[in-house]
Amino acid sequence: MQTGEAHGRAAWRHVAQALALGLAGVLLGSAVIASRQSAAEGYWAVGYYRLLADALWQRFDGALPVAIPVALAAGALVAVLRRGRKGPRLGPALALLALVGGLRGASALDAWLASRGPNLVIISIDTLRADRLGAYGYALPTSPTLDRLAAEGVLVEDVYSQSPKTTPSHMTLLTSLYPCVHGVELWWHDEPAHVLSPAVHTLAEVLKNAGYATVAFTGGGQVDRSRGFDQGFDRYSHGQELEKTLRWLDAHRRGKFFLFFHTYLVHDPYVHPLRWVHLFDAHYRGAVLDTVERLLTEEDGRGGPEAYSQDRHRRFWASVQQDDPADIEFVARLYDAGIRRMDETVLAPLLGRLDALGLARDTLVVFTSDH
Repeated sequence: MQTGEAHGRAAWRHVAQALALGLAGVLLGSAVIASRQSAAEGYWAVGYYRLLADALWQRFDGALPVAIPVALAAGALVAVLRRGRKGPRLGPALALLALVGGLRGASALDAWLASRGPNLVIISIDTLRADRLGAYGYALPTSPTLDRLAAEGVLVEDVYSQSPKTTPSHMTLLTSLYPCVHGVELWWHDEPAHVLSPAVHTLAEVLKNAGYATVAFTGGGQVDRSRGFDQGFDRYSHGQELEKTLRWLDAHRRGKFFLFFHTYLVHDPYVHPLRWVHLFDAHYRGAVLDTVERLLTEEDGRGGPEAYSQDRHRRFWASVQQDDPADIEFVARLYDAGIRRMDETVLAPLLGRLDALGLARDTLVVFTSDH
């Protein structure tokens, strides 16, 4: 006869077996998926177990609450079969409850998004440093609008960019995958992989499937549609972002939406109208200022606040004497001025329009940067 205590220990061993087998199934399934997606089987075999789980999450379209219970159920079933008919019956019951609970959780999430999910606005400011913002303790008044937003919401203090490059970092933002998983602007087996695979599910696709209107207004360049950034968006537009964004909001004030907004306004070369150039340094009179003033008067063929060319970039940095403290300090103040310019001319009008249209209460605003 088996005592109650011994019977209990046997039951918990059974549960432990189910958990172990289930988790093993998750990791093995992830490995197969990840290796097929990346075409780098050996890479996944050593030390990257966390990425395997991430790959499983992505490939099942966010249905990990289903995938794990399914694996758990399979593990429990194997454990039951191994113990025979005389074994405790706890495993099958747990497996069934986990499977049903997981399916209910996934369907509940979809139903919540479809019925009461908030609007989502993601604002990405290219090359914006956290340590130059008032919300993170910077002394100069670079970001009054953003500081108010941070004070009213949640300020995240410990975040690591997944890449120092614009394209892979933004693709991580929109897919929740590491660059080595989504593969955009990485190299595998000497073959370039700069375009997102259609097999990868993006945030825009998930929200679109839940009934959201999806739109993006970006600075183009490293985040243009040719790299797959438009995947899942009803509209993906480049250039003159703010004006287009405000008009779109006016026309779509009813119904749920996901808006992705991106700008290079803080990116170098730091060529701003003179109002901003002298904002934080009114005394510098060196070669960098001369170059900025010349570039302001020239037409580079593109125009607008996102105007950028390799020639402008080269000429700006050629005017900076790296061993001249005055030049370096002025460039730093130009960067700060770009942040204040963005805060006043982009963020404030965008948040103001959401409020004026009565959308602020039902809209989640995420403000971030790529690196």
